[in-house]
Amino acid sequence: MAELARAPLRGRRRDRTYAPRRRRAIAPLRHPLGLAKDLASLDVVSEGRLVVQPTVSWHEPEYEALGVPFRRRGALLDEHLVAWEAAWRSSPASYAGEAYAFEDVWVEPKPFRPDGPTLWFGGESLHPRLLRRLVRSGRGWNPLGAPKPGELEHLHDSLRKAGRDPGEVELVGGTRGVFPDDGRPAPLESALEQIPAQVERGFRTICVKPSQFTDDPGDVPRLLRETVRRVETLVS
Repeated sequence: MAELARAPLRGRRRDRTYAPRRRRAIAPLRHPLGLAKDLASLDVVSEGRLVVQPTVSWHEPEYEALGVPFRRRGALLDEHLVAWEAAWRSSPASYAGEAYAFEDVWVEPKPFRPDGPTLWFGGESLHPRLLRRLVRSGRGWNPLGAPKPGELEHLHDSLRKAGRDPGEVELVGGTRGVFPDDGRPAPLESALEQIPAQVERGFRTICVKPSQFTDDPGDVPRLLRETVRRVETLVS
């Protein structure tokens, strides 16, 4: 998954633009200490450009294969978030939860940024658990389409009540390719035409999945350049 078009839409922060830097993490399938170390290391290597979208997945067989309770995946993710904060804050670190616990553990290196990698959260509806994650830890919300009526206002009100600026949580949009048949990739042009309407609604980050538009890995650099060029024209 590549994030594109931040600079054309904002006109700044070009150091964070055009790079495939977002990573989804199915957190409940890992131990929080191991994942905290991996994410911190990636944040250091990327000099603070890492964006992580912690998620739980919908695929129950994954959980069955690893002996992780599928119906507790939301609660496990919530524990991960608290455990990551403890591991990233200082060493030695300790945490005691229902599913995970550790004491006097050193997790090194620390993330490039003191508050850790940027965390985005996604979901087709702004359910209470997702809202709590966004208010507590989120820097981006991917509603997987258009937010339902009233959701954006509810999020902003909740952020203000928690003492946060709603502008701290960016709206994350995306494109959906329409495949002509089972054997050909989706046309890029029509997918990118979805972007201007999202920009009008306040979306400032757009995610594009290159594999929807080309079957050739070697063609991805050209496709990304073409995407950026077209988006700059569409939103100018």
